[in-house]
Amino acid sequence: MGVWPLVRITALALAVVALCAALAAPPAVASEEPAEASQPTTITTTLYPGWNMVGWVGPPTAPSALFEGIPMLRQLFVWSTEAQEYQRATHADPSPAGMSVLGPGAGLWLYVGGTTTVEWTRPVFVGGVPLDLAAPRSLVGWRGGDGTPIKDVLGRISDSVTRAWRWDAETQAFWLYQPGATASTLTELNRGEAILVELLGDTRWWQWGTGLDELPPHLTDDRDGPVVVYLDDVPERARIEIEQALDDFGKLFSERFGFGRADFTIYVGTDGGEPLRAMHEWLFDFEPAAGFCGNHRMDVLVHALRCANSFWMYGTYRQVLVDELGLLTRPRTDDDRDPRGPRWLIGGMYDYLYSAFPLFITPSFTDPVAISHARRTALPLSNMETYSSEWLVPDSSAFRALGFLAVQWLATHAGDPAVRDYHRRVASGTPWRVAFQAAFGIAVDDFYHAFDAHRQTIAPPADRRIAGVVVDLVGAPVARAGVGMLALDGGVTDSQYAESDGTFDLAASDGRYELIITLDGTRCRLPQDAMDHRLQVVVAGSDVTALEVRLPQGTTCEPP
Repeated sequence: MGVWPLVRITALALAVVALCAALAAPPAVASEEPAEASQPTTITTTLYPGWNMVGWVGPPTAPSALFEGIPMLRQLFVWSTEAQEYQRATHADPSPAGMSVLGPGAGLWLYVGGTTTVEWTRPVFVGGVPLDLAAPRSLVGWRGGDGTPIKDVLGRISDSVTRAWRWDAETQAFWLYQPGATASTLTELNRGEAILVELLGDTRWWQWGTGLDELPPHLTDDRDGPVVVYLDDVPERARIEIEQALDDFGKLFSERFGFGRADFTIYVGTDGGEPLRAMHEWLFDFEPAAGFCGNHRMDVLVHALRCANSFWMYGTYRQVLVDELGLLTRPRTDDDRDPRGPRWLIGGMYDYLYSAFPLFITPSFTDPVAISHARRTALPLSNMETYSSEWLVPDSSAFRALGFLAVQWLATHAGDPAVRDYHRRVASGTPWRVAFQAAFGIAVDDFYHAFDAHRQTIAPPADRRIAGVVVDLVGAPVARAGVGMLALDGGVTDSQYAESDGTFDLAASDGRYELIITLDGTRCRLPQDAMDHRLQVVVAGSDVTALEVRLPQGTTCEPP
């Protein structure tokens, strides 16, 4: 992402500018008209004959536009961070070769001719902008609110700032602010003014601009639970729904699992709005795509309003908690074992926490997909403890499904808080087998024995197969066709996408099934009035293989 051009001035240049200003007539201090609304589209600044130090608060603009808008403007100086030197434009040459575009937050020196003041009306860029400041000094515009105390302005970069100045044309001198000093002549800043800051080192300064001047919550250390930041005019009803959903989910995870309130920040903006685009670009260093819905980085999320529904909010909340447990990370280890516990348990905890919402709504819910996938392997759970054991199960979904069902059994017998308790114990250094018995109230080997019996009841390994190929009307295979299997008499269900050669292989047991074929994303299209193609299959005593599923008449296909 490009850096907005900032203005930096050396001590020598500072003295030169002050001298030039002293030679001009001493006009009154420049001022701005008050902001009219919460999000004004323009501001008006009074410019005086001679030197004026101002901040550019509009969108990216060519320097020549300033000369067009200010007929009495004679010279413009802006510091180029790329060239490490001043760039100068004049009334005679308003667009010199190599001159940078002015971006929101740029600090400018303007020399205005004539003997009277000029009222300069200019646009306001609505949205947050990151400003990169370079040591030892940078000249930067202020895009925040009028009358902001200088301590609040610079408190955001206080670790880097040693002094700050603002040029006062009336007194022909700089007003100074020095942190820790008993008195300072510079006490506040208005939108559109500029300050010269002296820095200990390079730093980045985020300025929200119009309508949102506080420090971004995700950059503070005082968050307590999730924080929602509305980047623009989000309707009150939507705000209430979003915040109520987060509160409900916080109670769910707190009361059910014993989690504290998750600390994360969600930035919500209207679809296609400039504040939403600017925040996304700052967080992720690229502009959101058309139709953008949401994105996240660690515990910071940015989302379009249309997607900020309760299901998305729940997914956000649970993902942050899962990340907090580190269940998706792989600790460095010299052997084949995860120090946090067996692989089936780590993966099962992740999936169990992730599925907590539907389980909470229907406490007796049993995930038929997990049961179906778990039936694809006969490998005992006790053989799924190591990293390498994951390769013993050809279908990774079977490994994860069995872990999910195992954690579900543990939580049913020991209570959901036991899942969180186990994690706390292993995180503090307790060996996983010791932590397991303390948290779940059962020894590991005893659990394996009990779960094997439970598994035979709800998800016995499938002992039959339904295998075949999906073909078009001329017998050519159809790659990536969706093949679903619905048990008509309570048996196992399964689904997969056909391979590149059109083949599929589903786990089954004796019983009657309906195969459901879908063609989304394939080279074929079913007849206009058909959403899918179905056929019945009976499995009795042996596998059903070499099954050819030919698409129905009226199907149209591109050549393979």
